[in-house]
Amino acid sequence: MVSRETIAIGVSGGVGTLLVGGIESTVGFGEWMGLATFVYLGLFWYAFPQLYLSATNDGLSVLRIRLIPVILFLLAIVVSISSLASGRELLGIWGIVGVAVAILFVSAFRSGYQEARDSTGDDEPPE
Repeated sequence: MVSRETIAIGVSGGVGTLLVGGIESTVGFGEWMGLATFVYLGLFWYAFPQLYLSATNDGLSVLRIRLIPVILFLLAIVVSISSLASGRELLGIWGIVGVAVAILFVSAFRSGYQEARDSTGDDEPPE
């Protein structure tokens, strides 16, 4: 039996493949091939399925969210080392990684704040 994870990864990757194939066949990527490769591999084949699975599954949601910036960071290093990306593309790639890390920090801060608030009972208004 096919697991829900396999379906999520397959659907997201399939949509990404159709989108990238459609854009490349109509207008082409030209000098933006490095950024397109990063978005295709990092977001469609990894980050989007993990975000979907973390939103629908309570068991591994924190682990899934924490791994997204790590994988995007590693993929960004690989693209940066290769001669595939230009300067503007690298700015876009590292910008996406920076946003993923910022979202991770905000998510961790928010969950820590909510846990602390719930344990102290500050959510009740004073009388």
